Amino acid sequence: DVPTPPTDCAAALENLRRRLAQTKLTSQQLCVCAALFPAAAVDEVYYRDEVLAGLAHLVVDFEHLESTAKAAPCHLNEEAWRRIVKRLGVLNVKDPRALGGTYNLDLQQPD
Repeated sequence: DVPTPPTDCAAALENLRRRLAQTKLTSQQLCVCAALFPAAAVDEVYYRDEVLAGLAHLVVDFEHLESTAKAAPCHLNEEAWRRIVKRLGVLNVKDPRALGGTYNLDLQQPD
């Protein structure tokens, strides 16, 4: 079964935050929760991004968040991942064991 998106995303997000406040999640569990929300913006709010960024502090295996979020069921694209990185800070979302690639650290923006 494919879950249908909540009719009131803002209320569903607040309910999710309240229910999971004292819970620890794996990256996979967080991404399943995020996949329940639409990937496209609703009233100019990306609720899938809101779930990932708003509940990221609950994740116990944060180093796997990027790879998990870009895979099924969440299917986060590069643009969405950039929004998450900008919101949480690049140093907070990168896996310290896999630092390959180039990074543009803008020191004008506090991280």
